[in-house]
Amino acid sequence: MSYSKNFRFHTTETIIEGESLFNDATGVISFNVTKGIIFSVAHSLLDVSVSSICSMVGAIALGTGIGWIEGKILNTWKADAYVDFTFSLCLAIGGYIIADQFLHVSGVVTTLFTAMLIITKHKEISTGARKQFHKYWDYLGFITNSVLFFLIGIPLLTVEKAESVGVTLFPILVAPFVIVMISRAVVVYSGSTFLRIFRVRIPLQWQNILTLGGLRGGMAVALVLSLAASYQFKEL
Repeated sequence: MSYSKNFRFHTTETIIEGESLFNDATGVISFNVTKGIIFSVAHSLLDVSVSSICSMVGAIALGTGIGWIEGKILNTWKADAYVDFTFSLCLAIGGYIIADQFLHVSGVVTTLFTAMLIITKHKEISTGARKQFHKYWDYLGFITNSVLFFLIGIPLLTVEKAESVGVTLFPILVAPFVIVMISRAVVVYSGSTFLRIFRVRIPLQWQNILTLGGLRGGMAVALVLSLAASYQFKEL
C-alpha cells in the first residue's frame, strides 16, 4: 500500500512538472504573440501567428540538437557533478542566447527541449551525481524565482499611482485569477476526457490538482518585467 501511494504521488508530480514546463513555453509564445499584435500595428494576427509557429518549430529542432550533443559529450566525459552542472548551465544560457538573439526562435522552448534531451541521453552519470545535478538546478530555480518576486514587489511600492488616475485595482487583480481558473478547468477536464479515446485515464483527484497546479507565478512575473520601460502601464 505504501509503495502504491508513493508511486501515485511521484506519477502525479511528474505530470504536474511536465505540464508546467510546456505551459511556461506556451505562455511565453502566447505572450509574445499578444505583445506583437498590440505594439506592432504593421503586423496582422496571421503574420504574428505564423511567425510564432515557426519560432516554436525552430526552437524544438535547435533545443533537441543541443541537448542530444550535450548528453553525448557528458556521457563520454564522465565528469563529476560540478562539471556536469557548469557545462549544462553554459549550454542552457548559450542555447537561449543563440535562439533568441541570432536565430530569432523561442529561447524558452529551446532550453526546455535541451533539458529534455539531456535527461534522456545523459544516462551514464552515477545515481549520486545525478541527484546532485538535480539539486543544483532546483536551487538555481529557487534563487531565480526569489529574485523575480523581489523585482515585481518594487513597483508595488508605487501602486497608489494607479488609484490616483482613477483605476480600480480590485477587478484588475481578481479578473486574471478567475480567467486562469476557468481556462485551467476547461483544458484539464476536457483534455482528460479526450485522452480516454487513447485509453489514458487520469483520476478525477489528479485532474483537480492539475487545475490548481496551473497557478504558477514565476514565468508571468518574468514576462511582465520584460515589457519595455516606455510602456505607460508597465508598473500597473
